[in-house]
Amino acid sequence: MAGEVPMVINHALKEIKDVLRELRLSTPDSVLVSLAEQKIAMIECGYYWANRDSHDADWTGLAAWNS
Repeated sequence: MAGEVPMVINHALKEIKDVLRELRLSTPDSVLVSLAEQKIAMIECGYYWANRDSHDADWTGLAAWNS
């Protein structure tokens, strides 16, 4: 099952990103979409897994990281 987990996660992330693209087109200035996009980027870069002990991201550091 361990080999299936990354496939499931990748599939779920793809579906979420597809929905976010649709939302971005309909509401280009959405703060919630921006936050979701940042969270997906963190997950994809491994930030989330490396810092899974803290439930809140360092948004100040993240803002600098994303700019």
